[in-house]
Amino acid sequence: MIDTTELSKVLQSNLLECTVEVIKCFDSYKLQIPRRLMLKDLSESFFVVAIKGEEALYYEDIEEGFNISKISPEGYILEHWCNQDSLNRAVRKWVEEDLKY
Repeated sequence: MIDTTELSKVLQSNLLECTVEVIKCFDSYKLQIPRRLMLKDLSESFFVVAIKGEEALYYEDIEEGFNISKISPEGYILEHWCNQDSLNRAVRKWVEEDLKY
């Protein structure tokens, strides 16, 4: 299980590969202190690094990738994904959504 120090290193290395627009988008939704949220109906938890509305960007440390999932009002990750996306690729989804509005 990854700790906050390791997560910080993963974030820093991924940010080096991000475009300027992805960094701006990530910065606008990132949490100052990442926090672990449990998966709904499972005993696993993952670090959430950003929240946009009802969606959370979390780092799946087993598959070593970033994923976006809906979160419940109670604070559970509702969908478990194993996309192994880089931060750039995962946040790009939010960038594209923001451009629509």
